[in-house]
Amino acid sequence: MKAPIMITAAMDEVELDQLKKELNDLQKKEGKIATFYEGTLGGYPIVLCHTKVGSLLAASAVTEGILNYYPRAIVTQGIAGAHASYIHVGDLVVSTEVIPIHSYQTPEKKKGEGSDSLSWKIQIFAEGQDEEEKIGIEADEKLLACAKTAQGKMKNQKVFLGRIGSGDVWNREVDRICYIQEHYQTLCEEMEGIAIFQIAQQYQIPVLDIRAISNHEVLKESYQREVGKKAQQFTLEVLKEYLKIE
Repeated sequence: MKAPIMITAAMDEVELDQLKKELNDLQKKEGKIATFYEGTLGGYPIVLCHTKVGSLLAASAVTEGILNYYPRAIVTQGIAGAHASYIHVGDLVVSTEVIPIHSYQTPEKKKGEGSDSLSWKIQIFAEGQDEEEKIGIEADEKLLACAKTAQGKMKNQKVFLGRIGSGDVWNREVDRICYIQEHYQTLCEEMEGIAIFQIAQQYQIPVLDIRAISNHEVLKESYQREVGKKAQQFTLEVLKEYLKIE
């Protein structure tokens, strides 16, 4: 049996509804942690993984999926809040890299000196880590190349490639969002990607993050959950390109 490609999403109705319609021979399988949907795309096996929201659940769900299906690649996709000022609701962002925006070191402050989130330093904590060690995890080159090809075919859809911030946080303070964007060049933020990238890295599985922008706190563009369909459709186009070269 061919190793499937696994696609993950935190919210079933918002981020998996279209994908379930596009797959053939769909079968629902309840795991101990996550819900899985097995199907095919052009005859090739695809597994959808409903992780639920947050990095801990995402890590647990993806680990369960890896141990059950041994996927050849993982694409995590869904919606995200924008950081960059030139990106708007309905645009798509594809990861060149994912960084942890909930993992940080604060400066030393004495009692009564208060707290300043604009001085927090983002980092990945690891045993024996050098202070200047790279904080992000890069997306797979082949999957990213397929995304670039798919991008070229979508004339009426804006697609941006760059760094995605990820972690168990929903930033609504404009100064904090601008600080992260300016210092770490993030295009948007979501809650599951960094955990999935870390697990995929441990298992040496190619991984990519695709996000549709659902809201923009800085530009006061309100939340639109229906844009999740755009991320799913683009994910399908990326998969079609990936299956051509693998």
